[in-house]
Amino acid sequence: MDAWYSKRENLVTPLTISTPFVTLNPQETIAFLTQRFVSDRGMSPEQAQTQATLLACGATDGTCPRGLATIPLGVITSPEVNANGAQVLTTYFNVEDELDLYGLDLAATALLSESWSVSGTLSLVNEDMFETKRGEKVTLNAPKTKGSFSVAYRSLQNGFNAELRARYNDDFPVRSGVYNGTLCIGGTEPGAEDCVKSYTLLDLVAGYRLRMIPGASIQLSVQNLLDEDYRSFPGVPAIGRMALLRLKYEF
Repeated sequence: MDAWYSKRENLVTPLTISTPFVTLNPQETIAFLTQRFVSDRGMSPEQAQTQATLLACGATDGTCPRGLATIPLGVITSPEVNANGAQVLTTYFNVEDELDLYGLDLAATALLSESWSVSGTLSLVNEDMFETKRGEKVTLNAPKTKGSFSVAYRSLQNGFNAELRARYNDDFPVRSGVYNGTLCIGGTEPGAEDCVKSYTLLDLVAGYRLRMIPGASIQLSVQNLLDEDYRSFPGVPAIGRMALLRLKYEF
């Protein structure tokens, strides 16, 4: 068991747009597209309104997370800006606040017999997102809660070993470079995605010591045994079952 405390200073924000720019007005864009869909494509006003809203905003629920209305039309710049023309510039900023981060880690193993054992781990953190005095939201990019539980078997007599393990990760928001999983905390960055959702995975490891070849063993490792679709971070594909079979020889 361990408990820890950390005071973080001068944390760096993710890439932030620092150049003022001009975008389309969502309402005017929707009105223009609706009129064109009715006149040019013969849609009904209701169909045209729905299609125009989806094209301009990327959604039909009144928000505009993406779409034509979020594309910059012009950039406000000056000769003092070190850029080749009117470019949208992004940069990092230091967070002025001091952020308190603390947590608790637990791990235990019980030996039930010479062959059987059970183990468990638990890791807790006080926050996965911090809001500064200026209203900036700084993310930990890691879950507040994660843990595991496993049952293992190992026999020196027959040379067989196996472990079945369950892993749990809580959901958490992410701001890391161009990867922004922030919709669950009201993120409005271009290309913002859903936060990383919680997941529970089952892993299996099984091995056998080859008696005819001293020092040799064969081992099978299967991660995500039940083939659950999950993402461990924004911007990465959904990961399914992964199996690895290997022959191991110890000198």
